[in-house]
Amino acid sequence: MGGISTEGPRDEGRTGAVELTGRLVCGDLDEAAAVRRHLPEHVALTRADPGCLRFAVEPTEDPLVWTVSELFVDRAAFDTHQARVRSSPWSEATSGVARDYVVETVGDDAVIPCFRPTAHWLEDWPFEECTSVRARATVTGPAADRAVEDFLAPLTQVRDDSVADGVRVHYWGGFRTETARRADEDGWDIFLESSGQDGFSSLQGAADDLAETLRSTPGDVRLAWRELPATRADGAGRDGR
Repeated sequence: MGGISTEGPRDEGRTGAVELTGRLVCGDLDEAAAVRRHLPEHVALTRADPGCLRFAVEPTEDPLVWTVSELFVDRAAFDTHQARVRSSPWSEATSGVARDYVVETVGDDAVIPCFRPTAHWLEDWPFEECTSVRARATVTGPAADRAVEDFLAPLTQVRDDSVADGVRVHYWGGFRTETARRADEDGWDIFLESSGQDGFSSLQGAADDLAETLRSTPGDVRLAWRELPATRADGAGRDGR
């Protein structure tokens, strides 16, 4: 991002992937408007930086605050990214925005992390036994196709001639999986869904299986998780329709 808070730790002596987490905190609506205006280009350029494994800047309920999560393959890649950003339009436009960041060196589990749901997700149970809990896994990297194929291979497939590979939905052991090629052609989105009293544990088991499969796949593969809101198991939304 545009700069690193001096209050966050920087463990520069260690080796491994480098992760930055924290917040962008705008002082007023003008700063927030500058973030919104320049963020799409900044995200696209950063994801194209060599060694970028993950880069996400998400809005919060506070219109002045964004959460930031990024991961680079090593310290050199992270420092090269920072050097580019310092002379970018993003940095110039958002120089006054406060950064509250922590930078640390992490292990391999950060590149292919387990799904660790928040308390809010675990409490999102609006339809009791009819609730369907959901999460999205984004799989990227040169070995993404192989990794996704290995994960889906043992699942029951439902044919769908409207998609390129003829298969969209897969089932196994109480969970449902839907796959979609990402719009930028860089990897896959895998949507995991499960319902009933065992919905949470079934989806967690599916997520663990996915992470384990990706870790055993040869080559460069990366995984990012996103919690999705619960729906009715019959496909209806929160309003019951």
